[in-house]
Amino acid sequence: MGVGVGALIGGGYDYKRAEEATTAVGAFVQHVPPGGTALLVEVRESDTQALDLLAMRYDAVLERRSTDSVRVELKAMEEAAERIRKAEAKARRAHKRTEIAQKLGRRPGGRKEDDPAPKETLAV
Repeated sequence: MGVGVGALIGGGYDYKRAEEATTAVGAFVQHVPPGGTALLVEVRESDTQALDLLAMRYDAVLERRSTDSVRVELKAMEEAAERIRKAEAKARRAHKRTEIAQKLGRRPGGRKEDDPAPKETLAV
């Protein structure tokens, strides 16, 4: 869970890209004003009045959600961020291969620019 909370707080750029996969968390973060602070805490309340009074004192807004729904949302956000990270890494590797092939005068498949394709190559 710590990684998910850290990603929520510190991963602004990655979070924006993963936001579509986590609508509830995205909706939560959209209500945080620029320069504002959001706290995601787990609290066991016997009476909601104590936190309500604390929030009123500091002009804070409370949104109570079940622990299970927040965990599901954070897990979805972590999975979406991981998929994005893998896709970006794959794209960077492909781009790097293309750059190297161009520098060496080869096609990305390894053939030189002037070499014809091998006869056993199948068309896709």
